[in-house]
Amino acid sequence: MTNRVLAIAILSFAVFSVGCKSNDTEQFKKDLGQMVPDTSAQKREAITLVNRAYEVYHDNDRSEEERVREAARLLENAIQLDPGFATAHLNLGVLHLEQNNLPAAVALLERAKVLMPSDSRPSYHLGVTFYRMGRAKLAIDEFLKAVRIDDSDQRAVRGLTLACRSVHYADDTTLEVLERSELNEPDAEWRHIIDREIIRQKRQLEVK
Repeated sequence: MTNRVLAIAILSFAVFSVGCKSNDTEQFKKDLGQMVPDTSAQKREAITLVNRAYEVYHDNDRSEEERVREAARLLENAIQLDPGFATAHLNLGVLHLEQNNLPAAVALLERAKVLMPSDSRPSYHLGVTFYRMGRAKLAIDEFLKAVRIDDSDQRAVRGLTLACRSVHYADDTTLEVLERSELNEPDAEWRHIIDREIIRQKRQLEVK
């Protein structure tokens, strides 16, 4: 598992006391001291917890319930240590998605999307979450975002296909994505499904 640690910028401020009482100046110095503490040790611990959660979740010697519960606990602790740790948010969001805790998954994946804007995975998993919640249009939007970030994300194309078909949705953008991605689909059955959806959308758009 690849983890990226964000560098912490330490902010220091010079205090200018013009006409301030000595006690006010001292308090001002405290308030404008090291605003962002050096938490590199906490970040290292957060990385350890995320890696441990990965190991626990794939430990087949444990029951599924135990694996999920322990992995979730480790990921929650990692987020407490480092609230900006994108991988922890993503992994915990996916874990909640797999367990069908959909509102919790949405919150975590939305945060992951903010923290890792160049990664298609948060949008893909948000698309799956919204699809399971019966909110197909939101799912379509997220799958499209995932494809815009990474046009080789074939899982997002498959999700887009199913979401569009489920509500008979069609527009030029989704059609273009499906047509462009169909040739890159390695699975013959999925190519057939995408091809049928392309035909359906073309017919629907012609009627309009």
